[in-house]
Amino acid sequence: VKVRGFRVELDEIQAQLASLSGVAQAAVECLPKGELGQQLFAFLTLAPGHSLTVAQLHGQAQDRLPDYMLPNLRIVEALPLMGNGKLDRKTLQQWADKVLDSVGGALPRTPLEALLAEVWAQVLGLERVGIEDDFFALGGHSLAAVSLASR
Repeated sequence: VKVRGFRVELDEIQAQLASLSGVAQAAVECLPKGELGQQLFAFLTLAPGHSLTVAQLHGQAQDRLPDYMLPNLRIVEALPLMGNGKLDRKTLQQWADKVLDSVGGALPRTPLEALLAEVWAQVLGLERVGIEDDFFALGGHSLAAVSLASR
């Protein structure tokens, strides 16, 4: 698939993520997300006895993948499977939508923070963002940053 002008192999990303320390399984999806274009999403299950955070996994992934191949990472209990044992890609697409709808932890404290959060949400196509959210972790990229700067 093409993501921001780069040709990427989802299987290659998935293999790199599955080989990260503490990861049992990985599934990668590429989905269109409005103004941002195609976005990569990865859903990871942890190996028994491991308790890693998304930030820790993201750090490991940065060492193995170029920036344009880094997906939005989410840790899940188990990957969704259909009755025949194959990966349920429709459920992954629904989860990707929920990932972007569930962001926005700490609320803005000042009028300036509220304005910036509103502009970020518009550019990223989200309902809301929190003041501690990471623009790039939410799917932002250099072209979206230009749009952000112009607003």
